[in-house]
Amino acid sequence: MKKIAVMLLLIITMFSTAISAEKKGELKESTYFTKENLEQKTKEQIKHSLLGPCLASKTGDIFFFGRNKNTKKLRWHIYNPFKKKIIKEGDCPFTDFNKFAISTNAGNALVYSKYPGRLWVLNTDKKKWNEVYSNPENNKEGLAISPISSFSFFNDTNAYSYLDKWDKDHYVRDTVITNIAVNPFSMNKTYTQRELIEKTGNVIVKNKEDIKKLMTTFITTNSSDSCLCVITNRPRQTDKGFVNYIFLVNKNGNVKKVHGCPNMIKPLALSSDASKYMFGTISLKGESEVYLVSNNEKIKIFDNIHPLSGNIFNDGRIWFYGQKGNEFNIYLRKDGKMQKVLTLSKPYPVAFIEDVNKLLVIKDNKRADYYELTK
Repeated sequence: MKKIAVMLLLIITMFSTAISAEKKGELKESTYFTKENLEQKTKEQIKHSLLGPCLASKTGDIFFFGRNKNTKKLRWHIYNPFKKKIIKEGDCPFTDFNKFAISTNAGNALVYSKYPGRLWVLNTDKKKWNEVYSNPENNKEGLAISPISSFSFFNDTNAYSYLDKWDKDHYVRDTVITNIAVNPFSMNKTYTQRELIEKTGNVIVKNKEDIKKLMTTFITTNSSDSCLCVITNRPRQTDKGFVNYIFLVNKNGNVKKVHGCPNMIKPLALSSDASKYMFGTISLKGESEVYLVSNNEKIKIFDNIHPLSGNIFNDGRIWFYGQKGNEFNIYLRKDGKMQKVLTLSKPYPVAFIEDVNKLLVIKDNKRADYYELTK
């Protein structure tokens, strides 16, 4: 009986280990933090839910705002989850904020404040704020930060945003993809939505009038001034449905059609040199496919996995996050194959860290779990 019990215990242990390996694969949980823990460390009420552009993508540091519980003054903080401590902090020259982003190495931040409505650059090492931009005054045209504008950093000194092009009456005439340098500060137009529609439309339509029926629906861009954009071909009365296209457009204005299909297309990732990119397609029936384009070769890497997000790093790592049934799986491409390395029970937002011990971040609105790549 003892031998049977031991054997049963061994089988149960082996079975449990197999389940654990299937669930986490090559990732192990490293550390975590919660919103409540950070509030205890800072003695301040955190001003947002730790979602959004608060992660330094190369270092894994978290940038956040807190309001002092006693003085009510707004303060900024940078938390290092590996040292488990606040490494930088300071006061804000404004009373509230609308949107913000932290650079890849956590050296600079862009913040669009409220009261007053201004764009600021924060040098986190010097703890110095510079007011750099405000929207055009009355009866003046120019670029404007709108409620739908967002900021995203390529590196530690350059970011991009989608800005409105205002006329003198402050009517929106176009949407402008703008490259923003923080030191010294400058804003330079990369593309406008109209330019993208015309450049890509010339590739897929013969009649110039048909270009008016095209619409840019999603854009992913990178530090080489290249972008992946999805163009929707609006149907005529006689058409049976939409035709969607994905294009790679470089800074010289060269346009390359990557894919065309009647399904919704979702760009997922674009490498820094635009040599690799990943996108997914989703049909009205829920059928999906995921493609990787590398060295001009288009490879289908998944069927029937709903695409959520992904990233491509310079060292060759390619991450993909997708849904299959009630599972939310994370895959890593190694040796030419996508390997499942983690399964989540809920569709948590996922961020991929580039440099810090190859760590992965899973975040919800109150907690962040870090997983370490072990092999």
